[in-house]
Amino acid sequence: MKTHFCRLARVLFVLTIILPSSIQAATLGFGPTPYLSSADRPAGIFCESCPFVLENFEDETYADSGIAISGGRILKPFSVSGLDNFVTDSVDADDGTIDGSGNAGHSWFFAGSSVTITFDNPAKAAGLVWTDGDMASTNVILSAYDSDLNLLLSLDAGDLADDFYTGETAEDSFLGMLSDTGIAQLTIANTGGGSGIEIDHIQYQTCPECIPEPGTLVLACLALVTCLTWLRRV
Repeated sequence: MKTHFCRLARVLFVLTIILPSSIQAATLGFGPTPYLSSADRPAGIFCESCPFVLENFEDETYADSGIAISGGRILKPFSVSGLDNFVTDSVDADDGTIDGSGNAGHSWFFAGSSVTITFDNPAKAAGLVWTDGDMASTNVILSAYDSDLNLLLSLDAGDLADDFYTGETAEDSFLGMLSDTGIAQLTIANTGGGSGIEIDHIQYQTCPECIPEPGTLVLACLALVTCLTWLRRV
């Protein structure tokens, strides 16, 4: 029995070295999940004890939200952009009612194939809502980068476009990342090269308490199972 305790102590000592570095590197992706209002934010990505920033563009600026956005502009309600129909695709609830249309709210639109959001301070958790994109795009990819612009994770959301550009909201989807490394940038892109991408509800938290608890739990369970299995064999 004493020998087993000694072996267990050695294993636990090794785990205290290995686990922290593994947990530190953890980055988790969330989505795509349907999103018609802020109530549809997925559980597990943001923590309730920390301040939370939500930029929905409804005041027609994002100057005080702690972010910078490369490429594009705010679309006001009922924008037509030279087309015959309204193209604004805001999060459905932003106009005060969920009715299947985002025309009456505000959103962010870029005529290119990707949009990059840079945070003034690295975020522990961050996400956005994809509301529309070019019909020629094959997949929508959300990528997170650290302060040195190293890629943390890319999340392939698949082909989200519904082949309409007139503000329908059924395809609006939340995509997000959780990382204790710190997210300095998010980039959302159409991988098919299609021109046109629209987003809304950029949201994030910077507090250190927001860490990948699901990843930590999985690692801890794997460590415990490995340890018990090893001891059973000796």
